Amino acid sequence: MSRTSMVLIASQLRLLLQLTISGDKETQRRLKRKVKEVDVHRYWAEHAHLINAIAINSTIPEKDKEITPEEKALNVIPIRPEHKTAAAQDPYNPLSRVGWAKQLGETASEFLRRAPPLTTLTSDGWIWCANPYARRDQKPEDVDEAYITRMRQLLAAYMDKKTKIAQQNPNMAPGTITRRLLPDRERLKDEINEGAKKANMTCGKWMLFPTTEDTPKVWLQVVEAVSAGKLGIMAKVATECKPGSNDRLICIYSEDFTDVVDVRRQLETMANLHLVQRQGGRPIYYKADAYTYLDIYSDNPYGLKSSQYSSKDIFAMPETKMKSAESNSKQLT
Repeated sequence: MSRTSMVLIASQLRLLLQLTISGDKETQRRLKRKVKEVDVHRYWAEHAHLINAIAINSTIPEKDKEITPEEKALNVIPIRPEHKTAAAQDPYNPLSRVGWAKQLGETASEFLRRAPPLTTLTSDGWIWCANPYARRDQKPEDVDEAYITRMRQLLAAYMDKKTKIAQQNPNMAPGTITRRLLPDRERLKDEINEGAKKANMTCGKWMLFPTTEDTPKVWLQVVEAVSAGKLGIMAKVATECKPGSNDRLICIYSEDFTDVVDVRRQLETMANLHLVQRQGGRPIYYKADAYTYLDIYSDNPYGLKSSQYSSKDIFAMPETKMKSAESNSKQLT
């Protein structure tokens, strides 16, 4: 059995352990059915190229990374580090076995000629670039299934309360219901954010939406900055537009959405590259991955903001508040 399959099976065992010590019998039966229904091979085939899966692979010992017959059948590409015992300052590419990711031996221009964003198709719908100088001592993020399950329960409870209020007050305007639920939404947001930190799911990304025509130029700038170690820990560009849109999504990742100082640092770099304007122009937004895993998008029924920051708000943040955030960040390190 491959190490990647073992990682997923381990997560199932953790869930089983949790449900044996908590929850009523019906909850336990439901969770046990859920665990039995998990198809490890199907899950890995669909998730092998997500950022968390890539991060997990980057920590697996070399001897555990042989391609198994099962993985060959799934067309999974193991991720092998290029420098097995590289020094911390040496370039390192966790995506060295991903064909649609930038490699250490090619320039940004060569990479775009090999994998042009407007014509390249990939199995995961993304083209990738990793920062070869990003920290390697930090533990990679994993999708904490217990956290996801708990947050989905809280979201469902919120919707139940919203529905109950509407049924009991058929003449109440939707806006009034929304205002009445404001304290509940604030608690829900705090639970999601605090839970994400405890579950070590703090990765997030700035999102750019260049037009299709501008995508090659913008992606080239992003790749040059990321591969030079000046921007983010990783970046990706969508290989297709959403239906009805002429924009391509580019995500630039940072390791901790609670680190406002680092979030702003990435934004300042993008402003220096003229990817975003400090004043006026179209703002861009930063979203925690936890919200993506919970399917919290701009049109979500919970009334939650789907992003944590906007470029407009960050640039307008008073210097005193930034210094306070920087001081708090240093105390936590």
